[in-house]
Formats: sequence, structure tokens, C-alpha cells
Amino acid sequence: MSEPYNAQTYANFGVINAFREVVHALRERNKADNAVAVALERIHRDEQRIARCLGKPVRELDILEIGGGQQMERARYFGIENRVTAIDLDVIPYGFNLGSYLRMFQENGFGRLAKTVGRKLLLVDRTKQLAWQKALGVTNLPNPTFVQGDICQGILKSETYDIVVSWSTFEHLSEPEIALQNAIQALRPGGVLYIGIHLYTSNSGHHDLRAFTGFPLPFWGHLRESTRDSIQPNSYLNEWRLSQWRSLFKREAQGFEEFLESYGSEQDLTSDIRSELSDYSDEELCTVDAFYVWQKPRV
Repeated sequence: MSEPYNAQTYANFGVINAFREVVHALRERNKADNAVAVALERIHRDEQRIARCLGKPVRELDILEIGGGQQMERARYFGIENRVTAIDLDVIPYGFNLGSYLRMFQENGFGRLAKTVGRKLLLVDRTKQLAWQKALGVTNLPNPTFVQGDICQGILKSETYDIVVSWSTFEHLSEPEIALQNAIQALRPGGVLYIGIHLYTSNSGHHDLRAFTGFPLPFWGHLRESTRDSIQPNSYLNEWRLSQWRSLFKREAQGFEEFLESYGSEQDLTSDIRSELSDYSDEELCTVDAFYVWQKPRV
């Protein structure tokens, strides 16, 4: 089961987990160009979907990203040609401002601090940033306007943004209904909502950090009775299934369009695993990311 929800952070970074992730990032540092190429391909895919729904290019617009994360890579990408605001529960320090690192320790805990400082001291983040600059042909990636806060608390101004986006955050929220309502309220009429969800029922939906750092785990281990106890989620998960997300968007965003991405995960779903997971459809097991795009009606 997931750990209890902590309003201070979506992730529970213990020291061991923080160390494991920093070491993995250091090992992968020489692959930064490839990692950025994959990420950029997916961002371009998402941007095309947004532009098609919006009816114009994503330029000179006011954009809000919910849950931008420490690297804020997507926020910085869109910030090249737009005005971007990012909201996150975690403190996001720029540079080496000691005050912001103290606040991170106080509000988000030692694990998060250790991970962030470790990545910066080992120049992992700098290497990744240079790879982004090289891929985009720019000398600088703009920092978004940052708001530390909880989207579930409704702290945003109404009808302020042309686009509201989020990637792999809503599955960590204890009240995704309220978060979605607040996101829609922040949109201007005619604005576009684009929400990406890393499905709990996917092979990696458990968010066990070991799976993202090269440690082999049993496929769909968190869903199988025989392997469930071996999985250690590193963050709160609301454990919503695909049908629940569809119902939510049907209630709050009538006329939404859904995109499902499997990234080839279906090849790991063997007949033995499938028989053990008979309560789940192939669609929800093989879908890694579900994306929902919707345009707010014009007044």
C-alpha cells in the first residue's frame, strides 16, 4: 500500500533512495544527449496535440504547469516562446541560494535536500541542462515564475492562463477531483487543458525508485498477490484506475480527447502474468501514460 499522504511533498525521499537516484543519474550522465532527445520527441508530440486543440501554435501564451518538479525541463522548454508559471509543493532552489536550501530542508525533508544537493554538486543537473541547450540551439533556458503551493488548495487566480499542463502529477494527489476543478478554473475561456497521468496499473505505476534506477523488479509486481510485498513505492499514490480517470474527465471536462501510450510495455505481459491479473484489462495494464486534452468553452 502507498504511504500516507504528506501535504509537504508528493514524494517520500529517504536518504538511501536519494543516494540511489543520485548515483544512477551520475552513471547515466554520459547518456544525457539521448535522454534529452527522447524527452524532446515526447514534448513535441504533446505540443502538437495542444496546438491542434487550441487552433494555433503554442507561442506568446500564458502557461501554467502543475507539478513542474526540480528540473522543470518542460516549463523551461515552453518558456522559450511563452510566459510560464510552475506550481509545485517542493521548494525549487535556483543556483546556490542557501536560504532556499534551508527552506527545502524544513519543508520537504532531508531526503529531498540530499538528492537535490547531490545532483548539483556532481554536475548532473548542469550536464542535463547543457544537453537541452544543445538540442534546442539556445544559450539559455529561462526559469519559469515559480509558485510553491498545492493545486488542491485553489490558490490560483481564475481565468489567468491560456494553457494548463501537467505530467505525472495527478496520480500523486489525494484529491484529483479538486485539483482538476482548480486547473479548469485557472483557464481562460478557449484555453486548453493537457493532463498526463502515469497509470498506477502500468508496469511501473508503483513508483518504486529501484525500477527507475536499473534495479530489476517483477513485472506488475505491485498488482500481483505473489510479489506485492517486494514493492516499495517512494511516493504517495491515489491508485486510481483508467476507468476512474475517464469518469473524472467525463464529469469535469465534457468533450475531452484521450491518448494512451504503451511504449512497448505489452511485450512484457506474459500469459502467466496475465492469468494472475485477470481483474485488469490489457488496456490498463499496458498503458503507461494516459493523456487528456480539453478546450474550455468560450463564453
